[in-house]
Amino acid sequence: MKKKIVAFLLAAIMTAGMGISSFAAGTNTAAGMQQNMSLSSAAQNKKISTSQKKELTTKQLLELQEEQLSLLDYKEMSAVNFVKKTNTLHLEVVKKASSGLQNRIKQIEKEYGIKAEVKIVDQYEDLPEEVVQPTENPVKEKTKEDYAWDFANYLSDQLTGNEYSYITVRQSDAVLEIGVPSVKAMDKAIELVEIYREVKGIKFIDQLHPEKYVTVEYHLSPFSRNQIIQAYNSVVQDSLIRKLRGDGSIYSINYHGDRVRIEYIDKGEELKEWREKSKYSNLISLEPFYKVNPQ
Repeated sequence: MKKKIVAFLLAAIMTAGMGISSFAAGTNTAAGMQQNMSLSSAAQNKKISTSQKKELTTKQLLELQEEQLSLLDYKEMSAVNFVKKTNTLHLEVVKKASSGLQNRIKQIEKEYGIKAEVKIVDQYEDLPEEVVQPTENPVKEKTKEDYAWDFANYLSDQLTGNEYSYITVRQSDAVLEIGVPSVKAMDKAIELVEIYREVKGIKFIDQLHPEKYVTVEYHLSPFSRNQIIQAYNSVVQDSLIRKLRGDGSIYSINYHGDRVRIEYIDKGEELKEWREKSKYSNLISLEPFYKVNPQ
């Protein structure tokens, strides 16, 4: 019996360039066992120039993800991935594509203005035994926090470093928090949230699956992500900070939320005066490090 896997690579799907999305129902087949097949001679000969290529919107790209997952319901499907650079949907099918699958692919080509290329493979390749999930150990159900982090990853890929300050999930109640440096940036974040909810079908709380609906909070922040990272890079390269880290006065430096955090073991006047004179003083917080005593 063939074995299907769906590899849902959301982070790869929604990079800043929205480059490649990929879904697979099996691993690569052996070399020499593959041949190309077009759904029609017209599709085979179709050439799309750069000037003719249709740019898909964020909503269309999200919808196309769902289409790719639905294609894996056809028993002959092995893998499918979309390459945005060429606007091409690549599919692998075992033996041959059924008429139902061929018709569905043609509909997708027409609806999204993309082209499809189908590759025939000889067979499904079984998974190695060590990665097969035992029947007595079922796949863990996704929690509300898992859904929130999926949402967070989508937003961080869609917003530039100048359009948000931080995106995080509050652990206490799995609420997604977005810090934005301007009202304009907030408007864009709100629009992306609405698009995501609409495409995923989670615009409203589902009584049966309430964990899928993630609450989103928006917070105005004085600094953008790029400004915070720039401040962090400047701090860690500062000669005094390097010295204090070397002698153990500073435990760690990181950035969290809309600030750069310096955790110190010995604050001292030197560190305090340095922060006051730094051009990034409004972004830097000095916080004592508390070591947990072993019981």
